Amino acid sequence: MEHFKHSEEEVKEEDVVDESYTPKYTIPTDLPSTLVELHLTSTRISNIEHLEHLTRLKKLVLRQNTITALDGLSSLTTLEYLDVYDNKLTTLEPLEKMSKLAYLDMSFNNLKDHLSPISYLTSLSELYLIHNHIHTKGVEAVDWKALARLSILELGDNKIRQISALSSLHSTLTSLWLGKNKIEKVEGISHLQGLQRLSIQNNRLTSFAGVEGLTNLEELYLSHNGAKAADGVESLTALTTLDLSHNFIASLLPLSTLKNLDEVWASFNPFESTDVLQPLKHLPKLTVLYLEGSPLQTEADKGRLGYRVSVLSSLPDLSYIDADPVTDGERGMVPKGDPSLQQ
Repeated sequence: MEHFKHSEEEVKEEDVVDESYTPKYTIPTDLPSTLVELHLTSTRISNIEHLEHLTRLKKLVLRQNTITALDGLSSLTTLEYLDVYDNKLTTLEPLEKMSKLAYLDMSFNNLKDHLSPISYLTSLSELYLIHNHIHTKGVEAVDWKALARLSILELGDNKIRQISALSSLHSTLTSLWLGKNKIEKVEGISHLQGLQRLSIQNNRLTSFAGVEGLTNLEELYLSHNGAKAADGVESLTALTTLDLSHNFIASLLPLSTLKNLDEVWASFNPFESTDVLQPLKHLPKLTVLYLEGSPLQTEADKGRLGYRVSVLSSLPDLSYIDADPVTDGERGMVPKGDPSLQQ
C-alpha cells in the first residue's frame, strides 16, 4: 500500500490501519493512539466517532460510506489528508479548525453553497468537490486568496454559472477542472500564469475568449460547448493536447501557431473536407487527430478506409486517426505524388 508522504516523518507499517471493504458499521474503538493513517473505505460507516485519541493522525480515508456529518473530526487538528468521497455530507463544519489539511476530497456528496470553511484551510494543495450541488454563490463564499498553496482545484459536475470569483486564486494553481457546469463565459482566470491543465468541458460557452492569456497551458479541454470558432487558442503555444470536440467549429486556422500540439480532438464538428486540415500541416509534433462524427468522416465517398487515407494524404505523420492506429497498409495507399508529401 502506498502511504501519503506527510510533512514530518516516514510512515511505519505499524502506524497504518487499513480495514477497507470489510463491513464495520462503526469505527473501531480499539485503534492505537499512535496511528498516522486510517483507511476505512466502503465499510458502511454512518458516523465519525472514536477518533478523539488519535492525536498523531495525518491521513484519514472514509470513501464510499454513508456519513452525514464531520463532527467527530473536531479534535483531529493534525490531519493533512482527508478523503470522504461518496458519502452523504451536506456541510463542511468543523473543517475550519484543520489548518494543516493539504488534501481534501469531498466529491460525490450533497454540499451546497456554504463553503466558507474552506477559506481557513490555508495549507490546502489539492481540493476536489466534484458532483455536489454547488452554485455560483458557493464559489463566491470562499476566500480563494487565503489558499496560497492551492495547486489543483476540481469543481466539475456542479451547477456553477459564473467563475469571476476565481479571480482571487493564486497563480500557484496548475490544474483547474470546471467540466459539466453551466458556465457561459471564461472569466476571472486570466492571471493564472502557472496553469498547465484547464477543463471547461460540457458547459454553455459560445466563445473561448478568456483563455488567450493562459500561455503556459499544456492541456485544454473545451468539448461539448457551443462555440462556432476556435479563436482564443492561437496564443497558447505550450499546448500539447487540445480538445474541441462536440462544438460547431468549421475552421482550425487558429491552431496553425501551436507548434507543440501532439493531440487534437476535434470530433463532431461540421468539417466537410480535408481542406480544414491545412492549418495542421506544419505542426511538427502532431501525431493524434480525432475527426469522427464530422461530415468529413461520416460522408466519405470511399468509406472508412478512403476517409483515413485522405486524412493521411494531408497529414502523413499521424500515428492515430480517431481511436485507431495508422497501419502500414493505409500509409501505402497514400498517393505517391501527393503534394502534401513534398518538402
